[in-house]
Amino acid sequence: MELEDSYVDIVIKAMNGNGLGRRALCKAVSIDSQNLSAFLEGNWEKNIAQKICHKLNINYHALDLIAAEENAWSSIPTTSEINSIATIFEMPGWGQASVNAYFIEIEPRKYILFDTGTQPSCLVDFLQKHSASLEAIFITHHHKDHTHGLDEMTKLISSKKIYSGRSYLSKKTTKITNEKMLIFGSVKVKSYQTPGHTADGTSFLVSGLSKPVIVTGDAIFAGSIGGVRSSAYKNALQQIREKILSLPNRTLILPGHGPITTVEIEKKRNPFFAICS
Repeated sequence: MELEDSYVDIVIKAMNGNGLGRRALCKAVSIDSQNLSAFLEGNWEKNIAQKICHKLNINYHALDLIAAEENAWSSIPTTSEINSIATIFEMPGWGQASVNAYFIEIEPRKYILFDTGTQPSCLVDFLQKHSASLEAIFITHHHKDHTHGLDEMTKLISSKKIYSGRSYLSKKTTKITNEKMLIFGSVKVKSYQTPGHTADGTSFLVSGLSKPVIVTGDAIFAGSIGGVRSSAYKNALQQIREKILSLPNRTLILPGHGPITTVEIEKKRNPFFAICS
């Protein structure tokens, strides 16, 4: 699976987070608007990239590797309990995109689901194919690409077993508070509020599997983050550092878009979090 964000996407997200438009960035790093426009259209230029990364406090070397399409995320071993379902949706002005939902097996033929994607028929087909039951649903945030299938999935499970950071979500979910622990046999799910991309952003740490897992929605992607307004940017990065990247290195990160990653890789290869030099 390809990365969700190109180097251009990453720079634009860092610009927005820092509250810098193109004109202000040009002035701050002493480059002309034509050169910046070319850079943001995919024409990589080392000297420009170094100046921009320094100003935006993102790691140049990590961004350079992404620009060179050196993919550290192509062959991360997961576990047999994790089943990723990618569903498709249209983004006006951008074309076709995909979003991830995840089934995690907690017992033979018993699953919990994280987000419902855009094509609920794919989720129903998965359960039918595996002759499986659905024990709970967890919603990482309220954006439609993550919740479009919710109405259909509520036909399979009580709203008391559908958890989200905000109870208003279709009035069909139960609000889950920060650091709430839910137990499913030998599997535990702990919620962590990770606002920024949205105010209700919630990540879910799953323990009791072959490897520790955290489902992050759009808080963090492989090599990037979800878009964040400047007013919430610094806090969003801090929340990710404290609640996600503080976990053991081997912890699998299951993002809302793009490939599965690990805490170790993101600390080394994500331009927003790799140590700047």
